[in-house]
Amino acid sequence: MRLDQKVIAITGAGMGLGRELALKAARAGASLALADLRQEPLMETERMAKEAGAQVATSVLDIADGSLVQSWVDDVIREYGHVDGFISNAGMGLPWRYLEATPMEDLRRIVDVNMWGAVQGTLAFLPHLKERPESSIVIVSSAASMVASANQVGYSMSKFGLRAFAEGLRMEMTGTGVRVLLVLPGAMLGTDFMRNAVEAVGGEAATSGQEMAAMPFTVTAEKAAAKIVGAIQRNQSRITIGMDAAVMSGIVRMFPSSYIKILQPLVAKYEKTYTGSK
Repeated sequence: MRLDQKVIAITGAGMGLGRELALKAARAGASLALADLRQEPLMETERMAKEAGAQVATSVLDIADGSLVQSWVDDVIREYGHVDGFISNAGMGLPWRYLEATPMEDLRRIVDVNMWGAVQGTLAFLPHLKERPESSIVIVSSAASMVASANQVGYSMSKFGLRAFAEGLRMEMTGTGVRVLLVLPGAMLGTDFMRNAVEAVGGEAATSGQEMAAMPFTVTAEKAAAKIVGAIQRNQSRITIGMDAAVMSGIVRMFPSSYIKILQPLVAKYEKTYTGSK
């Protein structure tokens, strides 16, 4: 699907991957409807996208609140008259810790944001997307939707559910003009992922940019956004981003019963990097 003269809605557009997606879409000629939980970074994305030549409408909202999501979609249709693409990018993480040490409210919150937020946004936009000759739904999941990890059970379960949602929805959209793209990123630089996790659970130390840079196979948010926009334009249905995601995908396919044992050393390395443990 070409993006010029299309209306593209993006969640989590305030910074990181969401901002880069907005800028790439703007430079491709799209008009934008951008949403984020925080106003200041969202306004900065709006400024940058307008400088790139795009018409931009913004909304500050919590993607986990279904009534706010529906109001946003109604505003987008009032503003533009239609919508051609929905990129569900908003998400959060959890600090690395075992399931038994994770409060139930944090588990509920991460599923509300990562999975139900995407589901609610998709369902609200879907009737409008089906009216277009061609349209696109992009679900940004994670490599963690392929490999469940110790210390990240809550995050993994939210992303496993999101992958199932995207793949089932793609099957249901067969024969329509709606394309569904599932995105499976690995470790990424230039996002506020762990800081978002800290805010959600009450102040644990965030992973620094230096620590993220030391992770194996990281890619920048800019490169990830370029790959996603290219996949939309080529009507692809599934992409991995980063060598780590590609390796994990291959290992799970080849060793479905034993991948946990194979990948445990890599998980342990991530744990040490994020927690500072020895």
